[in-house]
Formats: sequence, structure tokens, C-alpha cells
Amino acid sequence: MGKLYTKQGDNGLSFNPLTGSKKPKHEQFFWIVGSIDELQSWIGLVRSEIDENIGVNKNILKDVQLELYKLNSHIVTKGKTELSDEIVDDLEKEIDRMEEFSGEIKKFILPSGDRVACLAHVARSVCRRAERRLVEFKAHNEWVSEKAVRFLNRLSDYLFALARFINKKKGFQEEYVEV
Repeated sequence: MGKLYTKQGDNGLSFNPLTGSKKPKHEQFFWIVGSIDELQSWIGLVRSEIDENIGVNKNILKDVQLELYKLNSHIVTKGKTELSDEIVDDLEKEIDRMEEFSGEIKKFILPSGDRVACLAHVARSVCRRAERRLVEFKAHNEWVSEKAVRFLNRLSDYLFALARFINKKKGFQEEYVEV
């Protein structure tokens, strides 16, 4: 294997597999794959920080990270990488389980409380940004699977439910916003 650095991107260009040529790093393609990569890193941080005894299924977070890899592959290969049907179902089951414990949402919630809950809120915000980028990208690339948008949408819901669940487990009161 060669060196980690190639110096090929020093001039602001990078190889875009969709076009087969070097393109500016500010192209839409690089924004979407970069956003998904960033999201995956935040999920990894959340996963590493969760206390084993709190009742969170950390395996689902690993499954999410793996699906995010598949999502980037789906984009890079123009839809040739198939996305999972099961991951959205798994996220919905976990959301329902955590929401049953956390209770009904009565008002807008200020992201706060336990450190891991706050990390989950940051990951949720990054996920929403990745979702917006994906929807924009999909508008110009019809081969992008509907599963991709559904996955990111449900993942952001899951991360919100996770933050609430952790705060409730750790005894933090939710802070509400009056608007």
C-alpha cells in the first residue's frame, strides 16, 4: 500500500467517480459524501461515549455506521450498492421503545443535559444537514434510492429519541422552549 498522502488534492481538485475526472472539491458530490462521512464520525463518538448500563442498544449504532458506509458507496457507484430495508424498521422499533420510556413531547426541547445526550443532538443536526444535501443531490440524480432519504430521516428521529432517553435515564429534566 502506498503513502496516505498523494498530494493530488493540493490544488483543490479531487477525483469524482461519477464523472471519472478531477473536479473542484466544492462540487455537490463532495458535499454529500463529506456530510455522510462527518455524520458517521459523530455516530462513532456517540457510540463510544454511551454507558453500557444505560439501556441503549449500541449494536444499532454500529449498524447505522455500516449503513452510512453503504450509503456513500450507493452514491459513489451511482446506485449499484443496495441499501438495507431492515435498518429503518430497526430504528423505528428503538424509537418506539425509547419514547415509551421518555414520555410524550409537550413543547420544543432545548438540546441540553447529559454530555452524551448533547452529542446525540449534534449528530442529529449533522444528520439533518446530510439529509438536506442528499435531497438536493437526489433532485439531480434520479438513481438515488428513496431508501437513502428515508434512512437519514429516520436516523435523525432516532438520534432525537436517543438524546431524550439518555437524559431521562440520567435524571436530567428536559428544558423547554417557549416560542
